[in-house]
Amino acid sequence: MPVKTDQPCIELRGVSFGYGPIPVVENISLKVEEGEYLGIIGPNGGGKTTILKLMMGLLEPSAGEVLLFGEPVRRSKRRSAIGYVQQRHAMDPLFPASVEEVVVSGRTAMRGLFRGFTKHDLDVAVKALDTAGVGHLRRRKISSLSGGERQRVLIARALAGEPEILFLDEPTSAVDAPSQEAFYAFISDLHRKAKLSIIMVSHDIDAVSHQVQSVACLNRHVTCHGPTEQILRSGKLKAVFQEPPEIRHQHP
Repeated sequence: MPVKTDQPCIELRGVSFGYGPIPVVENISLKVEEGEYLGIIGPNGGGKTTILKLMMGLLEPSAGEVLLFGEPVRRSKRRSAIGYVQQRHAMDPLFPASVEEVVVSGRTAMRGLFRGFTKHDLDVAVKALDTAGVGHLRRRKISSLSGGERQRVLIARALAGEPEILFLDEPTSAVDAPSQEAFYAFISDLHRKAKLSIIMVSHDIDAVSHQVQSVACLNRHVTCHGPTEQILRSGKLKAVFQEPPEIRHQHP
């Protein structure tokens, strides 16, 4: 279980980033408290995935700084505390690995690339599968699963790394519409039981606003940030989907 401290788990201070001359996010300041369930919403091209990668230290800002538990994220010894499920995970449909093999691979960062997995690693993987509600699929091939089942397996893989912060990038992009409600309920239940900090990116206002504790509206800048109910009452959500004309269609 994550150890609670008095500092934010993630803090962005005046962060900007662009690809060449094209600005993607500008002057972003944002704090995510430990145990918070934050939804980052906004239009396609508004910088949501970019800000997630900056938070995880996968990208380096052109200005400002990103802190993980009070330390610069790219130098932090606690980067292993991060679990990540990326958008539309690219997995070959003929990928031969079993579900259990995929999930235990989430232990690689902790074990090292060339060290074998121990019984403890396998036990943690099985627990992660059960937590994600897919323990019964452990012997199946990952390629045989539905989009919703596969997404839960990928979350189980992230959980196998015993993270303190879980990043989800458009987690229902590979999930059919009838399964999305159950999936969001699963994430909410996971947040409540595991006491994880969860940061979820989505363009789906309705789905996110009924699940998360707080919302950050992003369209190159943070246009509003606060408790979900407060943001919904403010009527500010419409403005975030009015894409800035100067960056429209210039970056996916």
